[in-house]
Amino acid sequence: MNTFRTKYAQGAVFYEGPDDGFIKVDVKDVELSVQSFAREVANKLWNIEFYVSDLYEGRLHLTTKLHIHTKGQPFFLGNIYREGDKFGVWSRRITNNKKPNAAESVNFKTALRNAAKHLQLWDVAELAGRPAYKYTIERRKRVQAVSSEAMDALTRIGVVNEKAPVFKYLLTEVNGNRYVGEELRADVDKYIQQKAAYEELQNSGQFPLFVYVSKDTNNYDCMDVMNVDVDATYSGSVRTTMARRLHDWDALFQQLLPKMSVLNVMDAGEYVNGAGMKYSDNMFLVVSEEGDGGLGFVGAKRHSSHRWGWCAFWRG
Repeated sequence: MNTFRTKYAQGAVFYEGPDDGFIKVDVKDVELSVQSFAREVANKLWNIEFYVSDLYEGRLHLTTKLHIHTKGQPFFLGNIYREGDKFGVWSRRITNNKKPNAAESVNFKTALRNAAKHLQLWDVAELAGRPAYKYTIERRKRVQAVSSEAMDALTRIGVVNEKAPVFKYLLTEVNGNRYVGEELRADVDKYIQQKAAYEELQNSGQFPLFVYVSKDTNNYDCMDVMNVDVDATYSGSVRTTMARRLHDWDALFQQLLPKMSVLNVMDAGEYVNGAGMKYSDNMFLVVSEEGDGGLGFVGAKRHSSHRWGWCAFWRG
């Protein structure tokens, strides 16, 4: 089964969108020096909109930085700006430059090429990165907490581990021997319960489905889903299967809804054993219980919107 490793942006600043304190603007209302650059970028990109921080409300003529957004995208693609005699492009996709995540040029055509190269649509796997890493951390915390409670019970009993002969003896005598005290009996029961919970946690949730809920170009509800290998997901890098798009007429779409309903009433970032984790109102990690043992559960069929049609986005 094919899997892919994808790098994703780590800074929260890359994950801002129109609803995070920005206002939509018309190019003619912003600072004159950036207007021509913005118009040319708008001529090249399909259906983009410009936004500025709401701190500039009432004084748009002072802003020289414009955030770029297009329909169907959860976050900005990046921004363009004018700084002195330089035209700049800022994007999560820009690395190894003197100015972090920025490409600048005094040449207008070079600046447009930078915009074409770096203002890219968000890939589903990119979107999965931060939620998957958060899920990995929260699941690990839950596993460690349960393990610690089990070990605390063993400590109170007075044994190092469950393989100790005296503990094995206690397991056979705890319920039938009237000489076993109530506290000792409670600690043995506590250990048995926590061990079962630990094994349940360990055996589920390693390959959750990342689910991104949105609307397609026809305004139908849809989900982009892919399996995530949490044991191979790190800060800045995520391992996934290929994305698949689901609609409400797909069986898997309907199968996911009950667990997503449970997660939707939970706090964001709270891991729920057997269900998964809600990351935001439209991003979830859902524990899957069927398929081929993990990666590839959603299938390897690739749909045209895996990268949301980047080739059709840039006019050329």
